[in-house]
Amino acid sequence: MDVALILSILLGRGSLGDRWVWDYSNSGLFSVRSVYHLIHLSDRSSASGGLLGWNFIWKADVPPRIRVFLWRLASDILPTGVGLRLRHSAGLIACSFCGSPDEDARHALFTCPSVCAAWDSTGFGDLDSWWRAGSPECWVRGAHGALSREDFAFFATLCWALWWRQNRLVWEGVVQPMLLSVIFARAATTTFLESLGMMTAPRCVGVPCWLPPGASCVKLNFDGAVRKDPNRVGLGVVARDSWGVLNDLRADLVPHFGCPAVSEALAARLAVDLAVARG
Repeated sequence: MDVALILSILLGRGSLGDRWVWDYSNSGLFSVRSVYHLIHLSDRSSASGGLLGWNFIWKADVPPRIRVFLWRLASDILPTGVGLRLRHSAGLIACSFCGSPDEDARHALFTCPSVCAAWDSTGFGDLDSWWRAGSPECWVRGAHGALSREDFAFFATLCWALWWRQNRLVWEGVVQPMLLSVIFARAATTTFLESLGMMTAPRCVGVPCWLPPGASCVKLNFDGAVRKDPNRVGLGVVARDSWGVLNDLRADLVPHFGCPAVSEALAARLAVDLAVARG
């Protein structure tokens, strides 16, 4: 039977002779780089059971671009400082925010001083057990196993937002307030889950709309809120001009004294501190 199959292969009429072709590169030419990628992909496939091992990422309730980012994070192929150094790539290899020379995915997304407050505000609890040990794949799988579907979607979106915040500093020189990334991640997650029919937007009745201040003025709105951790209260202040454009914001996490009035007073003090700092 094999003989019949071989004899059935049509031969070309050209005069080109046979040549060796390396199947693992687009050009057909052998290179050390292609072998590196071949070994890298082979190790990842054997460690996670092939592509099926990433189903929890491809089925996550987030937009496709965040799924791809989450896969890159779990595969440890984000272009961090350490990753660029291992690939002998020229360019900025230190953390753009704190200057740490050892900027890997763990530092960029979780342990850099510029992002710690973002995770403190999530109410996820002690997250150190996810990323203190193991690979980035272990972190992502740990979060997926510990969180609900909605919270895992927020986790993935916040990781993406923090990475985008860092890229914006590197490529545009813009320092985006950390709290703005958290607000964006929360709003984006809610909007996407609503589009999937997993969440229903609450219907507010009789709640007044935000009223802008007068011309050349800035309005400060503040609030205190208790989330999953009953021992702590989150404080937030947002400053907008007469056009509704965000001028500044502040956030803090303080011990909860059990009295809503005290929480509101602390939020008001934070607003006053912001006003004094802005002159």
